[in-house]
Amino acid sequence: MRSLLRPLVAMLVLTSATPVFAADDAVPTAPTAAVAAAWAKEGARPGPSPKALNLMMGSYAALQALDMVSTIQARNAGAREINPVMAGGYGQATTMKALMSVGTLGAVTLMAKKNRKAAFFTMIALNVASAAIVANNMKNLHQLNQR
Repeated sequence: MRSLLRPLVAMLVLTSATPVFAADDAVPTAPTAAVAAAWAKEGARPGPSPKALNLMMGSYAALQALDMVSTIQARNAGAREINPVMAGGYGQATTMKALMSVGTLGAVTLMAKKNRKAAFFTMIALNVASAAIVANNMKNLHQLNQR
């Protein structure tokens, strides 16, 4: 239990921290009329559609499920889990993966309310990272099955 306490507290602190911005309510003043027109044009674009963002979130959830499945298969084939939070039993690892995924998707949903484009690009980055993790798990599984 004690070995899980530190990573759990670190995860809680890192996921609950909120950024602080000086003069958050201040409205910037454009230096020229051309810049003001460009800002107005940029502000008129809403960013990616909600459907596209939902598809990215769905693919993230699918990748997290594939990560868990590939991790379990690799561990059953003899691989060792390096992540101490996920190194416990399968039930604990699956619960942690589910909680982290739900927390991540909740944070991106909140982000999308302020800036849909930033949320969309965050989901792209998360999907790329998750796909790389799944690919690594599959590579490790393939190497273990070759022995």
